[in-house]
Amino acid sequence: MKKNLFIGFVMLLVALLTVPVVMAEMPGSDADALWNYITKVSPYQSWSFWPDHQGMQDGRAPHGPKHKVYVNDNALTSNTPPLK
Repeated sequence: MKKNLFIGFVMLLVALLTVPVVMAEMPGSDADALWNYITKVSPYQSWSFWPDHQGMQDGRAPHGPKHKVYVNDNALTSNTPPLK
């Protein structure tokens, strides 16, 4: 369970750091500030899924056998793909 939570946290961190965002909304590069943002300010469980990546998906290294990818509104409304 902790491993899955850590993997999910890493995936969220990657998603947050690779999308263009309004800096006033996002925390700095501090891990505690990021954790506060994704759990209290803008809880990741309230975010959406990629349109073609709904719910639990099969995974591969380094993410494990199953994963979910949550994306915030900044990623969903981005004019360019935030991840490649």
